[in-house]
Amino acid sequence: MGKSLQVLNLLALLSVVGGQLLEAKISLAQDESVGKTLTMGRPVNSSEPLPENEILWFRKVVGEFTTGTIEHTLLAGIDLFRRENPLTTTLVFFPSQILNVFNPVYGPRPDPSNFPTFTDAVNRTDTLGLYIQDQVNLLDNLKLLLGVRYDFMDIVLEIITTVLC
Repeated sequence: MGKSLQVLNLLALLSVVGGQLLEAKISLAQDESVGKTLTMGRPVNSSEPLPENEILWFRKVVGEFTTGTIEHTLLAGIDLFRRENPLTTTLVFFPSQILNVFNPVYGPRPDPSNFPTFTDAVNRTDTLGLYIQDQVNLLDNLKLLLGVRYDFMDIVLEIITTVLC
């Protein structure tokens, strides 16, 4: 095994509006830059929270070298991720009804679109991961893998408006 070094980058920017993944810009680079932009109209599951913007970036370096008769494959990397998604909370008032538990009769359900907005906010999640590992080839059929990873996470809820109408 000779000495070698490889660097891999990935940058992805995703835009979601109204439950539709509108655009995904992906840039891969391995020794040279290649950029791709995908435009699509694939529906996203509407029962899950919908992120407005996502950014993913990672860079890893892989090096192969020997120390005496022992071969090493060393991997080190960093990854960053940010998600921003808007949140809207409505205050719901249901009219009081008397309900017979043995013979329930349900009235019409109120339309949630008519309820006043209580809070508009943006939820932002940032993560950072750092890692390093070494695969040591002791024998042809005996390999040792050592590694460590550390992750940071920050979640911020920014309240834009609070209105009671």
